[in-house]
Amino acid sequence: HFDFARESLMRISGGLARMRLGLEDGGFPEPTGSSGTLATGLSLFEKTVALRKLPIFRAAGVQATLRLADLASAQALAPGDTLYREGDPCETLDAVAGGMIEIERVDPPLRAAFGPGSLVGGSASIGTPQAPFTARAREASMLLRLRKDDVLDVMEDHFALTRSIMSSVNAERSELMARHGTMWRGDWIAGFSWIRREGAFAGIPGGPMLDMSFSDVVPRHVMGGWSGWEFAGSVIAGLVVGWIHKPVALIGEKRVGRGRLIASTFRLMTTAPGVDPVADALFDALIAQAMTLPVES
Repeated sequence: HFDFARESLMRISGGLARMRLGLEDGGFPEPTGSSGTLATGLSLFEKTVALRKLPIFRAAGVQATLRLADLASAQALAPGDTLYREGDPCETLDAVAGGMIEIERVDPPLRAAFGPGSLVGGSASIGTPQAPFTARAREASMLLRLRKDDVLDVMEDHFALTRSIMSSVNAERSELMARHGTMWRGDWIAGFSWIRREGAFAGIPGGPMLDMSFSDVVPRHVMGGWSGWEFAGSVIAGLVVGWIHKPVALIGEKRVGRGRLIASTFRLMTTAPGVDPVADALFDALIAQAMTLPVES
């Protein structure tokens, strides 16, 4: 379902963007050079070739890439020209066709550069509503700019493009894991986290995905070691990394001796009763569910 895929992409890429802010170089690789084209009036073929060099579009398919190339606008920048400033609306994906673009942020400090064949800000920029840094040309540069709305329209017609973008976002996220210590670190609400609103949890409003109403109870720990089949029953709330990888539990039931227990890593005791309705509803549901757990005589 495209709407589900789009929502997942925005959440995951937004979380990746926030992870990058924790590293002084953003975790971006060093540019290999500043060659490429500086020519104006690029043909459709030249735009297509330039876009195919980007990891985010590498597996998008010919038809999708041709449509993107037709929609892309070329922009030349002189040395020192500003592409956008921190806090500006981030409405485009900016591919470097030639030259070098550098980004900078003061707090938290971040500095990196992007050469030909790269996307300014990386794949995560597709889920960034506001520019988290200032971008300017280090030298004469040529960019291909794509409106995000246009990219989403092409994604809806070509699912191969959706897969290509998701794969690129997941690959970038994986590269950051060693530097962040754990693959589940980051903005949990922006990840693919869910809760089955049924049984004792049926009274919690909303859909299956966790939304911003859970922001004050977001877990800081996860529970691993669950079998795949347990996610169809014993696991009531969980989290997956990227495109449904490495599932872990946030609420789950386990057999212990002759009985069962239910455990949760949601932070339900950080406020007094009655302050956070989500915490209260989750706590009540956990108690109600625990009272239904079978015990062998």
